[in-house]
Amino acid sequence: MIGDENQKLIPFIEALQLKKIPLTNQQFLEPLSKEIPALGCTVLDTYIKYFREDSFAPLEIHYGYTNGFQSETEVTDIFGDVERSESTRIKGTWVVHHPENKIRDSGATKTTQTTEQNPCSECGMLLSQTGVCDYC
Repeated sequence: MIGDENQKLIPFIEALQLKKIPLTNQQFLEPLSKEIPALGCTVLDTYIKYFREDSFAPLEIHYGYTNGFQSETEVTDIFGDVERSESTRIKGTWVVHHPENKIRDSGATKTTQTTEQNPCSECGMLLSQTGVCDYC
């Protein structure tokens, strides 16, 4: 059964755009859909639930990381030698860290800004033209 969210499944790329995942991370995640085909995704408050076509539990795609890979090998087969770790949230699974994330110290993450937008002091996402953060 596909979760209790009672939401219609949407394509992966649409979920990434709805959740406003940074373009750098969207590009990083491109190999995921080729290596682990999805039935579809749902967009929840804090993450995207990526329903796999295989029999394994869905992946959880957050702003700066994806959680729920079955093994370290699964991560490296998809993304190569990238920053990864054992999950502390979902026992027995692995996490891949996205290039743009909130895990690293400030200054270690590259962001592209226009002169008209400033980063939020809390989360680092670019503020809207009104100066209000859409994420916090």
